Amino acid sequence: MTPAQKSVLDFIRSYIKKHEYSPILQEIADFRGVSVHAVYQNVNQLIERGFLTKQLGRNRSIRIVK
Repeated sequence: MTPAQKSVLDFIRSYIKKHEYSPILQEIADFRGVSVHAVYQNVNQLIERGFLTKQLGRNRSIRIVK
């Protein structure tokens, strides 16, 4: 896992714990100070590696796989 992917995963984990729903990509991008596209790539890589799941076409559907 790259440092960027770990940062995204840690942010998602803490965001869900605080708000009880997942962040949108823009919120992750704002936190990291990067583009939404960069976050999109990191999230997709985390999904491919089995760390996250996401329902296509649904907002706030990112989930951490336990």
